[in-house]
This record gives sequence, structure tokens and C-alpha cells, in this order.
Amino acid sequence: MNWQMSLCKKTAVSLAVIIDLLFVNNLATLALKAENQTKETININKVAQYVPPRGMSGPRSTAGGGTRGNSCSNTQESSNPQLKALVPTVPATNNWAVTVAANPQFFVYVPKSSAKKAEFVLKDAAQNDIYRANFPISGQAEIIELRLPKNTSLQVGQQYSWYFTLFCNSVDRSQNAFTNSWSLRTELNSTLAAQINQAEPIERYKLYAQNGIWHEAVATLAEERRKNPNDPTLATEWKKLLESAGIKDLVEAPFTLIQLEEAQRN
Repeated sequence: MNWQMSLCKKTAVSLAVIIDLLFVNNLATLALKAENQTKETININKVAQYVPPRGMSGPRSTAGGGTRGNSCSNTQESSNPQLKALVPTVPATNNWAVTVAANPQFFVYVPKSSAKKAEFVLKDAAQNDIYRANFPISGQAEIIELRLPKNTSLQVGQQYSWYFTLFCNSVDRSQNAFTNSWSLRTELNSTLAAQINQAEPIERYKLYAQNGIWHEAVATLAEERRKNPNDPTLATEWKKLLESAGIKDLVEAPFTLIQLEEAQRN
């Protein structure tokens, strides 16, 4: 009888030890999960930076890229930001950007000027016009977002040049201010596409930026800023994103969305 009682006590002690060990291990597992979740949250919430795409070559020629012309009033002061395409200027992607959209958005910083009309032109690699449109502008400092119409699509693997001109001089068009850049359309791999489809807008823009997909990174964040213009966090995200791509010294300016009209086909 004594040995049976002793065995029961030992068994009870052993079970208690096992339960304690399981409890401790469970706590350790929970703590590790919490730590990992915290790390993931920190990484997700970190302000995204633009990372140039790997293994992609830019335009065969970037001669003439940038901004030309200076006849518009209010644009000649060197202390003021000039007309500028919002594209990366870092060495790996100097004045060109990647898109994964058939009908991407193009962004331009437009300073205060005398111009009341602007022109957007899109050309293929052979410099054939793909799209051309004129439209009114406010003449005030603003960031203009141009959305291509559905019947003007970029093809995967093809590069395009685009031009934005301010009409300031009706007599001598060569004096009008303009900026230009290049875009290359590519495709998302299946893994990244799945991540982007499941992500909320802020995480989505970061995924685009961290994978060198500039057009959609800017468009996604700009959309959030339009919805929440007074959000200081979004303002910081915007500033850091532009700076990480080499775009500096741009003053705060309101966003203006211009949906370009469908091209007339012959």
C-alpha cells in the first residue's frame, strides 16, 4: 500500500513538472510570437524608401532629359522649385521609372506661372506619338497627376518617353517650359502580386517602392494623401519617398487630378 501511495505521489509530481514545463514552453512560444509580431509591425510601419529595380536597364538614351525653357513668369527665380517630372533622379534610375500598369499615372510638379494651358505627349521607343493632349491648368503651384485613358495602353517590356509642356510663349514655342522623362512597363512576379493584392494601401505603396515600381508607389500614396490631406504621417511618408528617389526641395503643393480624354482613333 505504501509503495502504491509513493508511486501516486511521484506520478502526481511528474505530471505537475510536465504541466509546468508545458506552461513555460507555451509562454516562451507566445512571447516569441509577440516579439516576431512586434518586429513585423515595426518593419511594416517603417517609412518606405525607394529601391531602384534590379536587373533592369534604363532607356538606351537619356539625352535631353530634365527641364528646358524658362520664359514663364514666376519660374525664373532660382530659389523657387522649377517645373519637374516626379521621377527618380538617383544614379541607378536617373530620370526614368518603372510601371506595372497598362494605363499608369504620371506626376509633374508645376510651379506658379503665367501659363494657363499645358500639353502632355507620350511617345514610344521610336519616338512615334502614342498620345497627345492639351488641357487648362490653374497657373498656381501644384502637383498634377495625369491619368492615361483606357484606350492608350503601355505594352509590357516596352519603354516610352513623355513630355509635359507649359504654354507660356504663344509666339516662340521653343521658349515654353517643359520637362520630360522615360517609363518602362514590366510585370509583377506572382509572389509580389499576391502580397500587393492582400495589402492595405499604405503597405501596398511600400511594397511598390521597395521593389522599384515607382509609378504605382507614387500613385498609391498620392491617393491616400488626397483622402487625408491633413494627415502628418502621410505628409512625412510623401516627403521621405521623394527624397529617397533624389527628389528634393519641392514645396508642399496641392494635388490636381487630370483624367486625360480618350485618344481619337482614325
